[in-house]
Amino acid sequence: MKALLRPRAPATPLPRTPRDKQAEVLNLIATDKPVLVTGPRNSGLTTLLLGLAKTLQTDYDLASCFLSGRDLAQLSSAQCFAEIVARLTELIPQAKGTAYDALSLRRALLHILTVSTRGIIIIIDDMHLAPSDWCISFLNLLRSIGHEGYLQPLWQKLGFVIGSHQLEPAPAFDFLQRVELQALVNNTDPWMVKETTPQLVIDAARMEVRYQGQLIPLFPQELKILLFLASQPERYFSEAAIYRGISEQIYGDELGVVNLKAPIARLRKKLPSRDLIHNRRGIGYAFRPVLPYEYIDAN
Repeated sequence: MKALLRPRAPATPLPRTPRDKQAEVLNLIATDKPVLVTGPRNSGLTTLLLGLAKTLQTDYDLASCFLSGRDLAQLSSAQCFAEIVARLTELIPQAKGTAYDALSLRRALLHILTVSTRGIIIIIDDMHLAPSDWCISFLNLLRSIGHEGYLQPLWQKLGFVIGSHQLEPAPAFDFLQRVELQALVNNTDPWMVKETTPQLVIDAARMEVRYQGQLIPLFPQELKILLFLASQPERYFSEAAIYRGISEQIYGDELGVVNLKAPIARLRKKLPSRDLIHNRRGIGYAFRPVLPYEYIDAN
């Protein structure tokens, strides 16, 4: 089934089959609805959201910003707001701004929307892991934006999809359109893979990377960067530290400035999700397991 969402076109939901959850979410976005997707741990929630982000980016030319609550859990409430703006400015290079609370995030979003030539969809997975005070402030911000007509039609400019395994029904979530996933019994949906099954295999022994059984062609430098970061997931490294890690030569502390932005950018485009390599400004890059993966050590 092809969902209705089309850039800059009228939107009316289409009939769907009970299992076509991705199309259901797309249709809700197309009708200006912020969406809450819930389901048990083995429901394929992360897989659905990652597939949704890719579909929005490739099929509809919308800027899809994917964040994981696992990363936000390590931040303060103010840092969570700043992280959203930082990720959006990565997608929209001409945009500038920062945020430290709901009001400043609102201002930053308005600025980003005015300079962006594409619609923006913010997707947050594992929302229940983010700081609770930030969650309430962020949900209230979504509610206020939805009640103000000047941002409509929402799907052409700004949309939100929130995913969570544990969020319970509450008045704070009443304005969100709920989509519930069921536990996977078998792999009946071609876009959905059981989350306990490794989709991405990073094999340091064979020096290759595969996604769903298909080899991902990487240049030697790109492969070395991925192997280095994946060997220590969630740990951030500066460009100089990455360069030292992938180089066969031994450098002293006086290593000069190294620019790995180009190969890292190419690597992120080739991976099934650009969020596998996360950039935190002023700190460096880290491998984030936002989908099931297996790392096979060279030893």
